[in-house]
Amino acid sequence: MVRNAQGEIGFWAVEVAQSGKYKIELYRWPKESHLRLNDPAPKGREIPGGKPYPEGKTLTITKAQIKIGGQELYKEVIGSDSCATFTLELKKGSYKLECRFIDTENIERDSYYVYVDYLTM
Repeated sequence: MVRNAQGEIGFWAVEVAQSGKYKIELYRWPKESHLRLNDPAPKGREIPGGKPYPEGKTLTITKAQIKIGGQELYKEVIGSDSCATFTLELKKGSYKLECRFIDTENIERDSYYVYVDYLTM
């Protein structure tokens, strides 16, 4: 699903424990992979008695979007970016966090990996 950029657009139920400024990073791939947004994941290793993962799909992502707490933010991205970073103020409470990427054909795709860091009060 992730390698082929398929699946439904979802959301995360988020509990903000402390009001303040937060950094939200949207990734297509795990941070530790060092892959860029539009890169395909490499073909997996051969597995005895099994099939390796196929190479992932190349995309043409141009924008990222987040929605949380009545805020809807967009950011332009380029192919060499590994993530889209948003900095915003959030108040303590429960939220629905929606994160997506948008490609050159305006197709919306989930950002499968999202990292949230508390910055300051």
